[in-house]
Amino acid sequence: QQYGQWVPDADLSASSLAMRHSGQFDPSQVRGDTGSDLNHAFLWGADLSSRFYGLLDGGIWRHILEPSIGFVGGEKPTLDPDRLYYVDELDTYDEQHYFTFSLNNKFQTRRNGGVVDVLDLGMQLRWYPREEEAGNYNYGRNRTEIDLNATWRPTDRLRLWASGLLDTYDNEFNRLYLGGDWRLGDIFRVYVQQAYYRGHYFRTPTADTINQTTFAIRT
Repeated sequence: QQYGQWVPDADLSASSLAMRHSGQFDPSQVRGDTGSDLNHAFLWGADLSSRFYGLLDGGIWRHILEPSIGFVGGEKPTLDPDRLYYVDELDTYDEQHYFTFSLNNKFQTRRNGGVVDVLDLGMQLRWYPREEEAGNYNYGRNRTEIDLNATWRPTDRLRLWASGLLDTYDNEFNRLYLGGDWRLGDIFRVYVQQAYYRGHYFRTPTADTINQTTFAIRT
């Protein structure tokens, strides 16, 4: 077996680097006169990721493990953030800095002459190191929920999945989704999903617990 053998694809790269000048903004993005052609909002970041793999069951299965860490920095705009829209009047440019930690697993095998991802498992967490920015972007919490997801493809026509947001402060799920997608032929497929929303989810503490089932036939 080859567990622990690192493949040479570790990567360190700038994932986002942009300088936005006020002269390039659509009028709907800026409230009032900017007063200068040198105003800007600067966003930057970097990702470090790597991969290693192992062969199982005599080479029938391949396990790929992909850890990554990233950092995003949004520096304070030279204009007041309330005047410099990002999407609309509620979502604006502002100073923010956070780390992301991710871990993805793939279990692959050969099927019908090709390589198939039979099982995907992933998780991601975002962490705000500054208390003020945690208050602005994450309801006063340094850690976000852990975003968990899993997809299983037992056959070429059937896909099952589960995903959820695990609260890192009380270790309960705030969101949970279970579903499946079964392709009946070349045109139609059956889709079903069960969704759970926790009643005391901290963003909406007065909301009731909600369970929702979705069933559809799609093309």
